[in-house]
Amino acid sequence: MRLLLTLSLLAAVALVACDSESDTGRPDTGSEAASTADGETRTRLPNEALAGVRSWFYLLDVNLKDERVEQIAASSYQMVVIDFIPSEVQNTDYPIADVVARLAGGEMQRLVLAYIDIGQAEDYRTYWQPGWRIGDPDWIVAIDPDGWEGNFPVAYWREEWQSIWTGQGGYLQAILDAGFDGVYLDWVEAYSDESVLAV
Repeated sequence: MRLLLTLSLLAAVALVACDSESDTGRPDTGSEAASTADGETRTRLPNEALAGVRSWFYLLDVNLKDERVEQIAASSYQMVVIDFIPSEVQNTDYPIADVVARLAGGEMQRLVLAYIDIGQAEDYRTYWQPGWRIGDPDWIVAIDPDGWEGNFPVAYWREEWQSIWTGQGGYLQAILDAGFDGVYLDWVEAYSDESVLAV
């Protein structure tokens, strides 16, 4: 159910639409271009690019090694979803912009999306504060109903939770700055969770 709901909202990823194409064959978005770690400019793709995806790869691994990155880069997948690894407490210095550039480059010009759990707080992310627990802050409402350790459904409409993603210095800007084309949203069904409904 979680995967189906997430896939149904995939069209809502943070991609920038435009009408023209650059000389690279990718849409020309002007000021919406992203600079990669090596200084190259990579333009963002319009939402319509998702319609052309026939094969894609989904990997959540905060210990993503060079060998695996090279395997994915050499693959024929048209889209790749990976974790935003620097958001994990033990990997804040992970060179994610370099990895995104490697995955997106070459002839494939594939979409690269960052996985984020938008309906749950995760205690191994850099935003998690010492002392946080269910009820403190009040938007952390329960333990994960499926038993995922360290995951907590949230009252996603609360400003403090939203600012983690969209506020000054938020994760979404960091994701775009790293060169990702958009985000893959997990736990979008939070609105139907009993604990969230109770709040």
